[in-house]
Amino acid sequence: MSGHASTRILSRATVAFAMVLAAAEFPTGPVRAASQNIAWCENIDDLTSLDLAIRGCTALIQSGKQSRDNLAVAFNNRCIWYYRKSDYDRGMADCNEAIRLKPDLAEAFLHRGNVYEKKRDYDRSIADYNEAIRLKPGYAEPFNNRASVYVTKGEIDRAIADFDEAIRLDPKVRYYKNRGRAYYDKQDYDRSVADYNEAIRIDQNNAEAHFQRATAYFAKTDYDRAIADFNEAIRLDPKNARAYYDRGYTYSSKGDIDRAIADYNEAIMLDPTNSIYLNSRCWVRARTGRNLRQALFDCTESLRLKPNYAIAMDSRGLVNLRLNHLHDAIADYDAALKIDPRRSFSLYGRGIAKLRKGETAAGQADLVAAKAVQANIAEEFAKYGIKPDRE
Repeated sequence: MSGHASTRILSRATVAFAMVLAAAEFPTGPVRAASQNIAWCENIDDLTSLDLAIRGCTALIQSGKQSRDNLAVAFNNRCIWYYRKSDYDRGMADCNEAIRLKPDLAEAFLHRGNVYEKKRDYDRSIADYNEAIRLKPGYAEPFNNRASVYVTKGEIDRAIADFDEAIRLDPKVRYYKNRGRAYYDKQDYDRSVADYNEAIRIDQNNAEAHFQRATAYFAKTDYDRAIADFNEAIRLDPKNARAYYDRGYTYSSKGDIDRAIADYNEAIMLDPTNSIYLNSRCWVRARTGRNLRQALFDCTESLRLKPNYAIAMDSRGLVNLRLNHLHDAIADYDAALKIDPRRSFSLYGRGIAKLRKGETAAGQADLVAAKAVQANIAEEFAKYGIKPDRE
């Protein structure tokens, strides 16, 4: 399983407008237009398209009729929508203008911090989150977002302290999931599971929480509980290719190859250009000697999609070794070792291929080099029924 697939979701944190539009219950003409633009710009229920939200904010900004505070709100909200469209330069410009107009608008510092984070300017991001917290000490979101920057910087303990505060202020599912990720990164899997338990207690239909708890159970080698959570994540989100893939990886780790391949099939059907999924299906067949022609196709397709993928080169090397395509096996292992000279599996596999070609000295040298990197590499190959012709 290739890491912990947790993604922090940022709060939109739009700011409401302090406007009195009209005394009439059903405003008409310009007043109704202003009311519509406000609704689009605020986009409270997230039902408006981003382009329409931007249009609403722009109309308010260009109307010439807004107070300074309301202009700041419009720029702040448009900053969010540009951020959501990944237009970070326009988002930054709007957040800057919101802060110029209203220097005490904590949300504008929060959102500019988000933009800086996306631009990988982590020090400025943290500085803006600091200012948002100073302006609004009971505001949980900047604690959560600052924590996530600390995670990125590898400062896990500081991240956890900030997640603690975010949860104390506002115990949201999202904050528990983010802290669970931090504990996972710290390899404190029991606390990670505990946080996902709490997230699921609050929202039992949260597919991501089940998925993340499954990855923590996998890390604890509690494969049955991991599979149960992957099952639930898939039930709640049947189009989640990663959940199928990780469940397949878990089945593979249990030695249930048929179910592993079935899940890899499903993951690839949902995401057919994922080089990792293709390589994993190639690998599970290569190590068990099943359907080697299909395995060869999968590895070759994985490498077409990701040409410098050393792991797939290594996998295809094993397929070719099993097929007795010794020249091709050596070429694949050579390519993998050019990228990662200390790949023990590639060294050992190449050594076996060379021995089978009669290149005794070169083969023995590779076996020795592989064992220097990984002492039990011979036992690893033996588990797959592959042994050198001579050592």
